[in-house]
Parts: sequence; structure tokens; C-alpha cells
Amino acid sequence: MFYNHSLEKTVEYFRMTVKFLGRYNLPYDPANYTVGYEYSSNSNPHLLTDIEKTLSNSQPITPELSHSWFQEHVAYRGPALIQSIKKDLSNILEEIFGDLSETEDELSGFKKSLLHFSNRIEKAKDRISCSG
Repeated sequence: MFYNHSLEKTVEYFRMTVKFLGRYNLPYDPANYTVGYEYSSNSNPHLLTDIEKTLSNSQPITPELSHSWFQEHVAYRGPALIQSIKKDLSNILEEIFGDLSETEDELSGFKKSLLHFSNRIEKAKDRISCSG
């Protein structure tokens, strides 16, 4: 798969994809990310139709549903294409994260988020150790 998107557009689609995955509590794995990216960038009309239909029917978007969309709308394109997607995605993410690391304001928000989840993990560990 080839995306002819500028760096600015990939950053925009990255943010939209992260919001999409977060909104529906989807794991940040390659299949879900690809579904979110293709939805956010309007790169896959059939996928877009299925997602919009699900949303208009107020149905939940689950990891299982997202993976089925990946299989139906992306994976059928072939294993070589999947490898290409992984490589492209990896390159895009490396570039984006490199740019983000240079932006202190954005890192501050990310740091707060990581600290929040770290605290939640610690609290969960404490509860597990207390109950076990």
C-alpha cells in the first residue's frame, strides 16, 4: 500500500488515528492502527462505509470488529502488501515520534498521560498484592 501523504498530513492522520483508537479503547497494534489510519485519511472507501454504518447504528467498535475490518478491507491485499504496510508504518511512526520528541509542549502532555497510566498500574499492582 502506498500513501501519497505529506509529512504534515501524516501527522494530522496520526493524531486522528490515535484519537480513534483511544475513543474506542482499541489496542495500538498494527491492524487496529491501519484501520484507524485508513479511516482517518479516507484511504479505503469500503472500510469507511463499514465504520460509518457501525457508528450510525450506535454499535460498539470492538477490537474483534476492528480486526475483522482489517482482514476484510486490508489483509486481502496480500502478504507482501502487509509487509510493506508494516515497514511504511514503522518509518512513518519513527519520523513522527522523532518530530514529537523535539516539541516540548507535546511531550509534556504525553508525560502527564504516561504518569497517569503508570499510577493506575501501580494502584492495580497494589490491589493485586493486597488481595493475593
